[in-house]
Parts: sequence; structure tokens; C-alpha cells
Amino acid sequence: MNNLKDLTWEHHKNAERQDFVKILLSGNIHPDFYATYLWNQHKKYNLLETVATFHGLLDDLHSIRRTTALEEDYKELWTKENPPKIVPSTNRYVSHMKSIIGDAEAVMAHIY
Repeated sequence: MNNLKDLTWEHHKNAERQDFVKILLSGNIHPDFYATYLWNQHKKYNLLETVATFHGLLDDLHSIRRTTALEEDYKELWTKENPPKIVPSTNRYVSHMKSIIGDAEAVMAHIY
């Protein structure tokens, strides 16, 4: 039987081929661009962790929570008065999470 790492390997390799990921991993990303990324990640993780906590999925996974760290890093980098824009992929993720909010197994799949 295949393990989760084997089953998701191709998806991870495809993600690494994306232009944004190349910039992100290069170490040469503009602070505003990275702060925008963190802001959008925060929106996703905040919802995911809230829903997962409601289902009790994070009860034994305290170290996996990322929302607070994402917010702290964002605040350190973002110097403008208004927050950055929410990108379309974040809006799609939030909509998807709202559609599975009552399904603990589907939510658990997003924790990995």
C-alpha cells in the first residue's frame, strides 16, 4: 500500500515547478511580495485551524498550528497602512473550506 508521501509526490513536484515557488525559494523575494503571500496564507490557515479545532483535529497537534507565526512574520514585513490584496486562489480555498466545514475527514486532508 502506498503511503501519503508517495501519493502526493507528483503534486509536490508540480508545485515546485511554479514560477512563484521558484521566486519564493530563491531568497530574492521582495518583502512586500512575501508579506502579501504571508497575508494570504494567514487567511487560509486561520480558517483551516479554526475549523480543524472545532472538529478536535488539532488536539494532539499543537506544534502544527501556523496562524500566529504567519501573522507575526507578516506584521514584521508589511509597512503600509492597508493590508495587501487577497488573491483569487485564497478566495477559492476559503470557499472550498466553507463547503467542507462539516466534514472532519475532508478537513483533515488539508492539515497534511
